[in-house]
Amino acid sequence: MSILKQRTIKYRHLIVILVITVSSAVFSAPSKQTRQIVPGVIHSIISDPDFPRSIQVLEIDLSREDIQLTTMKARNLLNGNERTSEQVKRFSHPELKVVAAINADFYGVGGVPVGLQIINGIPVKSPSHHSIFALTMNKKPVIEKVSFSGDLILSQNQHIKIDGINRARYTDEVILYNSFFGSSTNTNIWGIELTFQFIEPFSSMHQIRAFLQDKRFGEGNRAIPAHNGCVLSVHGTPATQLQRLISVGDTVSISLEFPPVQDELIMAVGGIPRIIRDGRISIETAQEGIQESFATTRHPRTAIGYSQDEQKLFLITVDGRQPDHSLGMSLQELAQFMLELGCYQALNLDGGGSTTMVIGDQVSNRPSDGTGERAVANSILVLRRIKSKSKK
Repeated sequence: MSILKQRTIKYRHLIVILVITVSSAVFSAPSKQTRQIVPGVIHSIISDPDFPRSIQVLEIDLSREDIQLTTMKARNLLNGNERTSEQVKRFSHPELKVVAAINADFYGVGGVPVGLQIINGIPVKSPSHHSIFALTMNKKPVIEKVSFSGDLILSQNQHIKIDGINRARYTDEVILYNSFFGSSTNTNIWGIELTFQFIEPFSSMHQIRAFLQDKRFGEGNRAIPAHNGCVLSVHGTPATQLQRLISVGDTVSISLEFPPVQDELIMAVGGIPRIIRDGRISIETAQEGIQESFATTRHPRTAIGYSQDEQKLFLITVDGRQPDHSLGMSLQELAQFMLELGCYQALNLDGGGSTTMVIGDQVSNRPSDGTGERAVANSILVLRRIKSKSKK
């Protein structure tokens, strides 16, 4: 080998070494900071400054009895917006403390969530044609598209169909109103308004016994019981039936179900769209009537998913629209990330400027709106049961 060839090879080796050295100095691997907030809840921050991208993950052990989840509705009203951190601070329970939270469903004018919401077994709103995330009474997680089926069951075992929850009443409909709708039904005079008090605590998907406290014909906008009761507003044919079939003091049953789910739901929120189904990426925009561009464009994202054994729950936020901090993710990128985390089922929640994660009572991520954290419709709270102080 000539001296010239030897020198050429050495120079090539030197160039390769210099390129590797420079690359190592300029580009850094994604970093991950992980800590246990409380036993059963792990918080991770994953940063990739070169992309750039910032992701936060809450991994929750659903098998722990002291860890629970609930949902909050902004201002405790169907129509209402409120920051996730404000919803966290407003939560109050003598035996439960908020560990963390994320924003939840998409919403329309006035803060009405797009999909179903259930809080402690009490429905806030009827479902739409989009997917939901829910927990059953035994803490089994569910991601599913559900419908609504309701019945007023009279003492003679006669069934009157309930058409919806906390929405406008139309021709020949029966609508259930509870305190999440407001102080009154806001209905017109063309029907019957039946005010019920529950004999037992209300919970979803059970036949809850109640007695008829008040019955008014031709008077709309009846007051809604603030606690442990509801109003059924009835128009048209079912109103004519109930005028003769039910009297004040009668005991009835009220049944609300959300097929195809058969178990009783303790909490639920909506999302759009499902992104993982049975361990495979499944970006279901077409099935849920969403434009493809929503999936392919990088946005801030919020999502929820769970493992195949249904013991681990993952709450995810991805910051975006901030070129110096984080660019966001497409739904394909989000699904791939969650699949690698161990998600067997996953659902995209409201993102963009709504994306918020709260740890304790402090916002942990960096929301994309220039004005800071956005007021949203509802949230998912991670709770820990604390021992109540014993009386001396």
